[in-house]
Order: sequence, then structure tokens, then C-alpha cells
Amino acid sequence: MFGRGQKGFTLIEVLVVLGIIGVLAAILLPVLARSKAKAARVKCCSNLSQMAKAFTSFAGDFDNRLPWQLTKADEQEQFGNQFKLQLGVIFSAPALKHEIVEAAILSSPCDAEREASLSKLEERWNSIDARNGKMISDREISYLLVDGADMGRPTTVLAAVRNLYPCNLKTARWVGADEDHDHAVTGLSKGQGQMVMADGSIALSTDADIGKNGKLVLAHMKSSGGVTTGNASTHLIGCVATDGTIAFPPSGKGCGLLATYYTGVFNGTKAERIDKTLHLPFGNSQIYGVPYDVPLEGSSPRNAHPLRSAKWRGQFLAPHSEPYTFYVSVDNEAWLYIDGNEVLHRSTGGYGGVIQYQKTSPISFQAGEWVDIELRILEHHPGTPTHVKVEWASPSTKRSKIACESMRPSGKE
Repeated sequence: MFGRGQKGFTLIEVLVVLGIIGVLAAILLPVLARSKAKAARVKCCSNLSQMAKAFTSFAGDFDNRLPWQLTKADEQEQFGNQFKLQLGVIFSAPALKHEIVEAAILSSPCDAEREASLSKLEERWNSIDARNGKMISDREISYLLVDGADMGRPTTVLAAVRNLYPCNLKTARWVGADEDHDHAVTGLSKGQGQMVMADGSIALSTDADIGKNGKLVLAHMKSSGGVTTGNASTHLIGCVATDGTIAFPPSGKGCGLLATYYTGVFNGTKAERIDKTLHLPFGNSQIYGVPYDVPLEGSSPRNAHPLRSAKWRGQFLAPHSEPYTFYVSVDNEAWLYIDGNEVLHRSTGGYGGVIQYQKTSPISFQAGEWVDIELRILEHHPGTPTHVKVEWASPSTKRSKIACESMRPSGKE
């Protein structure tokens, strides 16, 4: 009960006050939300800066090479036999993990989906070691790496938040939480992202920075020097296509495999190049109606002589997680090795170029895992028709030759 001379608020007055509060909330809450989102982006940039410092320190210990550019000996030291071109594997290298210091650096405050797994990663952090096969999961990392990053090229893009799509800086855009997209992260809107360059500089990025005409991507591609050659690759390591397949990031040497041609039985005079296919008649004008193409002195468009043997080495990437069957035709003898294991040996004795295939048993692969491959051939009678053809098939892949984009040279010295 109110005292004499006092009265309460009328209903209209209460409604007016509530209306004013509602208007103020409508004005202030978005401002506060934007302020919180900006603070998260700033913290994310801090993570990227720390990451760049870690990679710089790592490269300083390994002749200015990043983990996916190491020589074979250094790769063995850091990864044992476990190296694959995957985010989790790369960040599990002991020397790099030591420089990163804490798991939180790999989780962006803009990415609530990854923050949820951070506590589990922190529990496992001390046991992470690529050499022992104890890896960080790709799904515990908020960032992508760029295949063409090079510490000797300061303007190359090193890392970025994972809301880039498609999986190539030349075609990508920043997707946002305001879109229904698998690559969106909770704290970034369409056209927003963060990236760090090889020199450690940070960009609060927009779509104007990326794409084939983006200012940062152009500077990335046109860079020179470092341990790589040619234009810097723009493929994104760790980027998964919306259909579940993995982008194909070729090495700095381009797609295909490193081919070595010999005048002897895997010895003698040799010549090397990158071959973009394993579907090789070496030309063979007698059988295929096209000229031979063998990089040995003395060979001609009509004859592969003095070719006696050849090897193709590198890695391949299966587009789907399922079993694949390989088919090999050769004149005269071939060996196919997958992940260091011989999976096929074919010897025809001499069919004069006849195309007859022998197949492997189905072999299961995981999409996104680069796997070592080596093919060897031996010509029993130099100067006679020579060819080798390798095809593959899976439940989702029609039998065909292996696309160049699915292969990369090892790039190891």
C-alpha cells in the first residue's frame, strides 16, 4: 500500500520504460556483439602470429624449409615414417609443436566448433609426437596451411582461418556463419577471415585479398626465391571439399611424379623430369601412332633406345575413402610399390607392345592422405616397342588413368 500523496507507475508509464529499455537493448546489443566478434578476430590474429613465429623458428633449424619441404633425412627425423601432407601430421612434428608451445594456439576463438575439442587436445598435448604416430586430429585445428608458403618468399600466405572455400586461394572466398555452408565458422561473417604471411604480417582479410585478382594472392603467386621454384602454389592444406573429398595440393614442382630414365638396369646414364601421367607408351610410333618422348640422349621419335629402365616416384592422393584397384600393362616388366610395399609385379616376356593388364587386390585409402608410390619398368630388349600404363578404379571412381592433380613428386633431396 502506498502512503498518502504517493502513487505507483501507471501501466502506460511502465510500458514506456520497457519500450525505452528495449530500444536501448536493440541498439547496444549488436554493438556489443560486434565488439566481442572483433575482439575474437584480434585474438585469432594473435594465434596466427604465434603460429608464424613457430614456423619461422622451425624453418631456421632446417635450412629455411617448412615441414612439407624437408629433405628426406630431416623428414625422417621429425616424422619417422609417418609423414603425410595433413594438418594434424604437420603440427605434430616435435620441433614445430615445441615452438607452438600450447594447444590453444591451434584453436581460433572465432571457431566455437573447434573450441569444443580444445580441452581434449590439451589433455593429450604432452603425448603428441608424429614419430610415434600420435597425431593431432585435423578436426582439432581451426587453421589451414598453404602449400606454396615459403619462408624465403616473405609475401607468400602461410596460414589462414579455415572458412576459405573452394580449396584454392585463386578461387576461394571467405564463407560466413550467416550462410548455410560446411566451411563456415561461428564467429566470422561472409567476406571475413584472417591470414598470416611468411614474414609474420597479419591481415584482417576480405574477399578483395583473395581470388585470382586478390592483392594478397597475386603477391603470393608472383613471389620468387626460397626453396621452391616457379609460381607459388595456391592450394590449401587441410581444406576438405563439401562432398567429403580432399583438395589436391601439388608440390612446388607441380603435379605428376618424378621420373628417372636409365640406360642401364636402374643405373648408367640417367635423365630426370616430372611426368604428368603414368599412362605412357613413350610415344611408340609403331604401336600408338605418336612419337616417343624419352629424355635420354640418342633416343628418337621412332625409337626409345637407349632406354633400358625407368622409375617414377612420389605420392598420390585418393579422392574418396574406399578401396582402389590398380591395373598395370607393360612391355616388358613392371613393379608397383604402394607405401613402400610391392603390390604388383608383372613380366610379359615380350608382347611387342600388346596392351594386357594385370590388377592388384583392392587397397583401402583415406581421402586426404598422401601415400608414397613408386613404379619401375624394365625393357628386356632395348630398341623394341616399350610402354607402361597404370590405371585405377574404386566404387566411386570409374576405371581411368590417374589424374595429374592426384599425384605429386616427393620433392625430397
